[in-house]
Amino acid sequence: MLAHREVDTRPLIQAAWDEGKRVVVPVVARFGRNVTTTPRLRHIAITPDTPLAPNRWGIPEPQAGPTVPLADLDLVVVPALAFDRAGYRVGHGFGYYDEFLGSLSVHRVGLCYAACLHDAVPHERHDIAVDNVMTELETI
Repeated sequence: MLAHREVDTRPLIQAAWDEGKRVVVPVVARFGRNVTTTPRLRHIAITPDTPLAPNRWGIPEPQAGPTVPLADLDLVVVPALAFDRAGYRVGHGFGYYDEFLGSLSVHRVGLCYAACLHDAVPHERHDIAVDNVMTELETI
């Protein structure tokens, strides 16, 4: 386990497929820090056969596929570098996930290692908390 990295979600994705669930992953559609009316993340359904390629941060993502509307999502799982007990996250500082999480009405679960769970992390007014945080030791 590397406490300075996000949780590897591949086993969770495989378990979802094994249960017959549809898995949708984020894809960076537009880079940059500026928030506009154009979302910076798209969401694409993947299968075990979907080809993935590393994005600029080395995270595997599909290169093509139709965008899944946010209204079609049932649950969102968000890995992060760290969370606090109130559900605020530490990411890479670009605001992609805050923009995305703020537009959802579904349950949001954060994943991090127990070593990366803190009583509080710095957050600002525009930061969006998840509903629950899960580590390998507890669920908050």
